[in-house]
Amino acid sequence: MGKGVAAGIAVKGLLVTAREENMPQEIKTINLGGVNCFLVKTGDGHVLIDTGLPTKRTDIEKELESAGCKPGNLKLIVLTHGDFDHTGNVAYLRKKFGTKIARQLLGRIVNRRNVRVD
Repeated sequence: MGKGVAAGIAVKGLLVTAREENMPQEIKTINLGGVNCFLVKTGDGHVLIDTGLPTKRTDIEKELESAGCKPGNLKLIVLTHGDFDHTGNVAYLRKKFGTKIARQLLGRIVNRRNVRVD
């Protein structure tokens, strides 16, 4: 993990940032070459923040598996915004893991073929 990388999550209008080196071990950074995703371990499963590019599907699957994230315990995928480099695997992972999706309220999420995925 590179130093100086920060993650931000908007919570009711506030931007909460955490420097990667200060993140608790329950938050795993998944670097997919230009896009970071985050896997948060909770008491009853996992939450994935963003899903990366479709071309990185194998990489994200390996990272999820190595973290013990499997069908049935991925409780939620949170999409920070609708760009395809953040939503590229959402439809696939939703089907594979049977999980719910949380996304922005304005706009819509589309994959690179411009097909609505919500």
